Amino acid sequence: MRDKTSLKASGVEKTKYFIQQGELMHQLSDMGELLHELTSEDFDAFPVLKVEPFRTEYVIDRKWILSNTSKIILGVGIVFFVFLLLVVVFIHDIKSKKNLR
Repeated sequence: MRDKTSLKASGVEKTKYFIQQGELMHQLSDMGELLHELTSEDFDAFPVLKVEPFRTEYVIDRKWILSNTSKIILGVGIVFFVFLLLVVVFIHDIKSKKNLR
């Protein structure tokens, strides 16, 4: 970065200016310490245009029962329970009809 505005909490919301590769190379060559990693072709030449804070999609204090995942799990559980209940009733009906013969 061009200055030290982001080192303090008061500088978080301020606009940040980044040093381009050419300016960095010039500053390092003036100091007499030019690193190989900065002079090789592997050095990233893409400029940073914008830096934005990470925004979460989920609210941390949201109750689990209100989430979509819980609705799916509960739905599958209810469907499984109803299916199991129907199987038990069907088996009981078959056994009771065999006992009547």
